[in-house]
Amino acid sequence: MHVDPKRLIKAGLLELCGRQNIVLIDDDEDFGDIEVGAFKATGVAGMKDRSEQDIGSMPLHNLRRYAIKRDWLDELLLPVIQALIGNASVDMLDLDLVSFGHWRHSDAELPVYFARRLGQPKTLQRLDMILRSRQDGGIGIVLSSGRSGYTHLGPNVVVPLEDFLQSGQLTEDAKTKIFERYQAGRWLALGGSEVALIKFASLSAMLHIPGKVPLAVSGFKQMLIIERLVAAYKVGSAEVPTGALIEGTKVKSPADAWPSQSRDGVSGVYFENSRQGFWRLKTDQTVTGN
Repeated sequence: MHVDPKRLIKAGLLELCGRQNIVLIDDDEDFGDIEVGAFKATGVAGMKDRSEQDIGSMPLHNLRRYAIKRDWLDELLLPVIQALIGNASVDMLDLDLVSFGHWRHSDAELPVYFARRLGQPKTLQRLDMILRSRQDGGIGIVLSSGRSGYTHLGPNVVVPLEDFLQSGQLTEDAKTKIFERYQAGRWLALGGSEVALIKFASLSAMLHIPGKVPLAVSGFKQMLIIERLVAAYKVGSAEVPTGALIEGTKVKSPADAWPSQSRDGVSGVYFENSRQGFWRLKTDQTVTGN
């Protein structure tokens, strides 16, 4: 990434966590796991293949492992978020998700979260499940560490923090714009007024069903299944045979396209086995919010 780790360590942003003992080599002559042995010289480590043959050396800086210092993150992030939440407590819901309590704006109290790595499907699905379980708290705001394309996560409006930071701070003007973004996305956080699959990329989308919290859809299998269900709904046929629905996905059931830990919150909620051998979108469940 062309970033100097020494400068980041000196600034207190990173810490050194040892070095890798196994690396993956992929070139014209060799492929596979390579064991990194003792230092051959200053800044250089020896390498051996699976047959214990010496195959050369590698610079030490290619083997070092680093971690972001959490105390620095807290010092940086909290003062920024406190412009919205004051001195509210911080609750770690996941390594990639933090709850900052509520933002008291006008007559509303909006739950505020901070999320990262939403561009990674496994993280997205995991955080979506956590936030979906907290929907009784009402429609809130998820401040994200980057742009993922997703506009909603659970019953919340996603707001990329970098869109509103001015010199690293949230000014009064920025807070006004964040609330405007929330207001613009609030109705869709309740499902909107019609069934829609809004795509952000070829394998990323959001399913909106009136009266339901939006469902984040990611990956080839999920996208194909939801696309087919929505297409059937749009033309009025609604039900799709199991075989036609899972064709090309290599799953035995549409529900299997979702991780086991989130499957119960999707199958039977957003789509259902309407009768033996047939599936359809489920459009009769409601949610409440601020």
